Amino acid sequence: MRFENYLSLGLACSLLFSCGSDSLSLPDSEDLAFQKLERSEFFWFPTAGHFVIGDQERYDDLIAKYWQSDTTPPKIDFQQHSLIGVHYGAHHSGCSNEVDVIRQVRKFLGSTSVIVDALPPPGICDAIIAPHHLVLIPRLNGPIFFTNQAPAIEAKAAPFDLVPNFEHFQVTEPDIRTYRTQAEWLALWETAWTLSDDQGRTPPPEVDFGRFMVIAVFYGSGYSGCSPRVELVEKLEETCPIACGSNSLRMTLRPLPDDLGGCREAVTPLTMIMLEQSDLPLLVEGPRPD
Repeated sequence: MRFENYLSLGLACSLLFSCGSDSLSLPDSEDLAFQKLERSEFFWFPTAGHFVIGDQERYDDLIAKYWQSDTTPPKIDFQQHSLIGVHYGAHHSGCSNEVDVIRQVRKFLGSTSVIVDALPPPGICDAIIAPHHLVLIPRLNGPIFFTNQAPAIEAKAAPFDLVPNFEHFQVTEPDIRTYRTQAEWLALWETAWTLSDDQGRTPPPEVDFGRFMVIAVFYGSGYSGCSPRVELVEKLEETCPIACGSNSLRMTLRPLPDDLGGCREAVTPLTMIMLEQSDLPLLVEGPRPD
């Protein structure tokens, strides 16, 4: 077979992610040895997905969030190895969290394919389990693709609460803003808070900015109704919560109602939510303010 035919076949395998362990050996391809991470059964992953970790900082974050044992987690020399994993979420019952699904790790033309088999039967036990397979591979710098039966990445819900009495803010320009500090919050209060008593302007809603931040959706002026208060955040979630470099917060909005009440009062609709502090970028889905 001529080299260009080998190359075409290799590219087809790479694009289709369907080359198995019995695939034809290709020039510049190499099957990489891998080994299971010791004591990986003590990790607990609540959502499904897959990941690659190549540095200590991200591994420490993984341990902080998902290690479920009082024992010392396994150490990894990231000068020599990368950690890869597939996980299926805490939606199963069986006998053990440990599964053996990573069948092959193949390097080809500067990228690496992790070939994953289907999740095997988890056993006849009734325990709630979160199946996963974590393995160490030689350190790699190129892209890594998970193929065949790899679980799709599952978002994780991010809890939030409505800010108390947020309807007393009045902002005339449509916008989506994030407030992470008390100074930012007080600046908004000084320019947009409308509630007063005989002592003057009342304090803003209390937010512990050591723990929480606020996301506000302002729809601006040009509306009439009985109250500016709307509750339109349908859900908030992390798009790739487990060891993903591209993780973000995704906020899904419902449409602003056409009817804000039978009153003729001019209103500036808004909604405000409070959630744990995060430096993740914010993605907004659904109808945004104009």
